[in-house]
Amino acid sequence: MHQYYCNDCLKCSDQEKCVGKNRVRVITDYGDVLTKQMALKMESTNGKLEFAKRKEAVEWPFGNIKQNLKYIEFITRGIVQTNTEKNLINTVHNIKRIHNEIHKQINTNNISNT
Repeated sequence: MHQYYCNDCLKCSDQEKCVGKNRVRVITDYGDVLTKQMALKMESTNGKLEFAKRKEAVEWPFGNIKQNLKYIEFITRGIVQTNTEKNLINTVHNIKRIHNEIHKQINTNNISNT
């Protein structure tokens, strides 16, 4: 962990907007070896391809939960309660997917039978 202290803040005209009454801004960098390795991996060609696959598979449920289910923030506080809330909303998302899939199959069977 590295902490950077900016003494130039004392001379800056925007000090009040930036750091408030603290008079000094502290920037903490937790850049460990694994974080740097992952950043290098993600910048590689293979890393970009893998991330593109992940976006296709994983990102759309978050968009669906936010946009269609209108769920944008947690109501509860604390790790245990928030995890329970997250699990419930994920269950709702999965039940809705199953429901839609069943209706799609029913409609496909009805069309093929006529």
